[in-house]
Amino acid sequence: MWHNIKKNHFLVISGFETLILGAYLTYVQHIFIPPDNLPMPEMARIVAHAQDPWITITMVAVGVLTIITGLWDMNRFKAKRVSIASMVAIWLAYFVAFIYHDLINGSAISLGTILIAFLLIRLFSEALWGDEL
Repeated sequence: MWHNIKKNHFLVISGFETLILGAYLTYVQHIFIPPDNLPMPEMARIVAHAQDPWITITMVAVGVLTIITGLWDMNRFKAKRVSIASMVAIWLAYFVAFIYHDLINGSAISLGTILIAFLLIRLFSEALWGDEL
């Protein structure tokens, strides 16, 4: 198994990042609720659902499945590609939610949003130019 961890370290680490963000968003509620003094435009209503339990549990499940894919070096049914593609979709959706949340609150772009942007760049670069999965 140690050989698989060294070989698939990118998948294992990215899976843990996805798992931890999903668990954090499940635990800490009301991050995406806009301030009371602002009217609630349609986009804010959509972003407010980014913390619904079924979405965060899906994020945890994708993280766990990515970790399992990396630990057991699963190559059937393009499991590694599916893991990376699902993580890109999830992180891109949360990047949009975080950047919208920062902009609607009138503050500067937060460090969390910047870190998610770099994580997305890392995921895209691995999907495009990484080792043959």
